[in-house]
Amino acid sequence: MRRFLSVLALAGCSYVPAATIARLAAIDPLAADPAQIELAVVMPPGMEALPGTAKMTLHTEAAGQVRDAEYVLDERSLPPGIPVPAGAQAKAYGLTAADVTRMRALQAEIAAGPGTGDGRATLGVGLGGCKHGAGPAANAEGAVYVRLAADGSFLPLLGPAKLTAMLGPEAVAGLIPCGAGQ
Repeated sequence: MRRFLSVLALAGCSYVPAATIARLAAIDPLAADPAQIELAVVMPPGMEALPGTAKMTLHTEAAGQVRDAEYVLDERSLPPGIPVPAGAQAKAYGLTAADVTRMRALQAEIAAGPGTGDGRATLGVGLGGCKHGAGPAANAEGAVYVRLAADGSFLPLLGPAKLTAMLGPEAVAGLIPCGAGQ
């Protein structure tokens, strides 16, 4: 039986709570239902998600084979229970129906492949952002939560933490004005 390590990360981020790591490590991407993976992103005042930029990547290494795929995330209704500080906003995301089908096909292809033993899978998440006015405050915080099953709860994936710690000071300083070139 293959063993996989699953990590879900936002580009530029470095802190994932230990309890979330343990739960993510227990997931086998070959058995997980992609339709049930959901994310919730909390953004501080002065920042907004750019429409159409939410993506998830899957990188697998098993039996000497490497596969990479990118999937589109659709905005969904924000479920209850996500902590949103005053003035902040939150968005929820999940795979599009077409990409659920594509990810399931990749899972089946990998499962049918040769070999047993250890393997590795990495789930990555990217989301573009923009700023309103001067943008988020210097000490602004954001957070990312993940839910891995429809009947599960959202787990803290990143933060709440300062945006500069999560994304890097260059990324925060480089936010484009909302509406510019969208």
